[in-house]
Amino acid sequence: MNWPGYFPENCPPDDASEASGIVYRFVSHNPPDERDFRSQYILKQRDEHDEHPCAAYSISVLRNIDDVPKMQKKTRAVK
Repeated sequence: MNWPGYFPENCPPDDASEASGIVYRFVSHNPPDERDFRSQYILKQRDEHDEHPCAAYSISVLRNIDDVPKMQKKTRAVK
């Protein structure tokens, strides 16, 4: 895959694989649009991720719809 030029070195790691299948994501728009898939790096609302330098360049998704209520409780931005 081709990754954006602004990704840090080794991001994603060499052992990363391309994702496929259905995933779930909290979004602000219905239907979702490209704004709903911006990383924290792009949004500039990130903490430093010293242990995981790629974290701010990724987006979070859920693989199982049954995990949505649990994540809603843990995520203060989602009401």
